[in-house]
Amino acid sequence: MPRPRKSLDHHELAGTTPAYVEQEPSTFAAGRPKMPKDLSPVAAAEWKRITKELGKRATLTRVDSSALETYCRLFAQWRGYCAHVDKHGEMIEEPVKDKNGEVFFRHVQNPAGKMALQLGNAVRMYQKEFSATPASREKTRPAAPPAPKNEEYPEGSIGWLLKKQAAGLLGGNNDEQAGGLHDDHSDGKGTGDSIALDFDV
Repeated sequence: MPRPRKSLDHHELAGTTPAYVEQEPSTFAAGRPKMPKDLSPVAAAEWKRITKELGKRATLTRVDSSALETYCRLFAQWRGYCAHVDKHGEMIEEPVKDKNGEVFFRHVQNPAGKMALQLGNAVRMYQKEFSATPASREKTRPAAPPAPKNEEYPEGSIGWLLKKQAAGLLGGNNDEQAGGLHDDHSDGKGTGDSIALDFDV
């Protein structure tokens, strides 16, 4: 079994150089998913716990909400079946009838134990997806920093031009400021009073 990889902090303390290359941040902006309102108390508690911890790593994005919801619901079900096994035991009594119609009890494996095992495997799979297991915690790239609220669109893009136009910052003969775009309803010389962006939405 290979030894676990040292973190960059460990290398810094030991004065050594890591053989691996630090991953570049993802192109997806970091963000905290919104928790569904209909989660059970157990699922909601797990949602808050894992989003808090993964938020410190800056690996979560808003589009992770569906996968995170599925994980939390599976986690709550797994906890429920585990509690059932803890209360009633791994073996339970099952009533059966013999050929004479007499009822007697036999010991069988608690079906909740099998469900707990299946759900536990599913929970672990989702934990790997979020790099929340010891073997997977170093594999996920950090998400990109969220875009500043006052710079939602790249300069020169359609969204940027529409925003400037709505604010009244594009007008007159500001062809250079508008990136050379002209009024489609002018005489083709760019002498319109304002820039009109004509496209289908």
